[in-house]
Amino acid sequence: MKQFLSGGVDPAEASIDTKTRRYNYIAVTDFYESLDGGTSRNLLFGSSLEKILKSRSTIPCRVVITVYLSQPFYSAPMSIPTGDIIKSINTTSE
Repeated sequence: MKQFLSGGVDPAEASIDTKTRRYNYIAVTDFYESLDGGTSRNLLFGSSLEKILKSRSTIPCRVVITVYLSQPFYSAPMSIPTGDIIKSINTTSE
């Protein structure tokens, strides 16, 4: 069984921090686990997702950008703090 997430960036929520000159984005994601060797998948949410995330301090993430008639671009791996995701899960479920 393999867990993964997919989603996109909400461009309406993008901003630039003028002090640090860093971009801030809101990612809209869904978490899944693959079953049967990848032939089917289940959506993970709430307590089942939180249980998986609590065992790790970060999860790896890559951005994939696809353009018609071109090779996909894969970003360098980034580490997403699981505490931020758990906080978002708890805020959303309230």
